[in-house]
Amino acid sequence: MSWLVAILLFAASGEAELLELIRKNPRAVEPHFRLGVLYLQKGEQEKAREFLLKALKLQPGSVPILNNLGVNALHRGQDTEAAGYFRKALAAAPEDGTALYNLGLIELRQRRYGQAVNYLRQAARQQPKDLSVLQGLLVAQLEMASTEANGTLARILEFAPRDPQYHLQLAAPLVEKGHPRAAQTVLESAVKNWPERGELHSLLGDAYEKQGRYKEAVDAYQTAVHRDPQNEAHWFSLGHEFLLHQNFDLAERIFADG
Repeated sequence: MSWLVAILLFAASGEAELLELIRKNPRAVEPHFRLGVLYLQKGEQEKAREFLLKALKLQPGSVPILNNLGVNALHRGQDTEAAGYFRKALAAAPEDGTALYNLGLIELRQRRYGQAVNYLRQAARQQPKDLSVLQGLLVAQLEMASTEANGTLARILEFAPRDPQYHLQLAAPLVEKGHPRAAQTVLESAVKNWPERGELHSLLGDAYEKQGRYKEAVDAYQTAVHRDPQNEAHWFSLGHEFLLHQNFDLAERIFADG
């Protein structure tokens, strides 16, 4: 998931038109701001910073300008600078969802999970159906072993798109980062809706294996092979599972068939 969130303000005019507006009226805030956002979207971060700072000088305390400066700082790898802008935005608008979300993700990246939960929980109150906010909150809660994680995961599944790829992208990092039980919840829900998708069953097998649930892992891998027999990775996962548990004869047969 992308964790850099800019205010979705798109310049109605192009670069040349905005520069001309600034030339005619150098104290106009809007063209400076829109040009900064335009450069931000184009990935020209130094130019974006230049015009956003000029806009902020003309309109100090503007929450949209501060938030976009924060996003610009994140793109430049300056987390401390970014956090400063987002905190200034919160000082002006304590319930601003963009500032809360980005501060939460900065804290999450710094492994300050308690602070991350605090910011992201507030952001989720402002944007209760925003999956990016909820996913960030879930990760922070899981890292703290918080019982609130179950409720957050249930909300994510409630609002999740009807798309098996979304469920795979949600579950895969949970397995990798040591949260197989949460991944299991996601994948067991997904296989009910898309039982034909072998990759869902295979990843569910990984989640079971991480929990030491050998029989369930084997069943999931076997289902993956049945659903998608052309995928060599499913055969390998099944054979590897038998190999891990020293069932060498079955492992050899599976690898040969695969």
